[in-house]
Order: sequence, then structure tokens, then C-alpha cells
Amino acid sequence: MSVAEQAARESLRRDGLFCVVVGSVVAVASPSLAGPLGTPLWLTVLVGLASAAWGVWLVRLARSEKWVTAITGVAILNFVAGLGLAVFALTPGGARLRLFVGGLLSLAVLWFAVTQAVVRWNVTVDT
Repeated sequence: MSVAEQAARESLRRDGLFCVVVGSVVAVASPSLAGPLGTPLWLTVLVGLASAAWGVWLVRLARSEKWVTAITGVAILNFVAGLGLAVFALTPGGARLRLFVGGLLSLAVLWFAVTQAVVRWNVTVDT
């Protein structure tokens, strides 16, 4: 297994575990989070569950033979999700908590996107 492959698989695994943990916390804490975030309870629960499910899928994807395609697609989706979280953080409705939580999650997701893009770039450079 090449260094790039190991890095890609580890990145997908860590990203997946992050999504499972954060998504589970959001789903469980949604009754306390929905109001201060300015989002409906059903939407907060749905986002938490979807994030956790996405994380489980990423952990499974880390074992895939098509890891180059996987890391490329996940990096792109993380850029989109990170930008979406940044927009969410900056919209009115939840004021400080929305700005803090949305901003923090946006930075985390964009960090994954950048590191995954670097891993993907190294695959291209190595070949």
C-alpha cells in the first residue's frame, strides 16, 4: 500500500468518525440546539442523523478499492458542505450560537476538504 493510499484511507476514516460523533451529538442534543440555532427541531434531528449516516458510509468507503475516486469525490463534497456551513453560520436567526457552531463546523469540514485535496494531489504527482 502506497503512502498516498494510506493517507487517503486514514483521511476518509477520520472524516467518517468525525461525522458519526458530531452527527450523533447533534441528533441527541437537537431539542436543546434547535431553538438557539433558529432551526426547526425536525431539521436539526435530520441533519444530525444524515451526518452520522454519512460518517458510517465514509468509514466503509475507506476500505474501498476505488479510494482515488472516493477521496476526490469526498474532498469536493466537503468543500461544498464547508461553504454551506459558512453560509449557515452567517445567516441571521441563531445569532452567536449559529455563528459559533456553524463557523467551527465549517472550519473543520473545510480542513478535511483541504487535506483530502492535498492527498489527492500527491496521488497525481506520484503517478
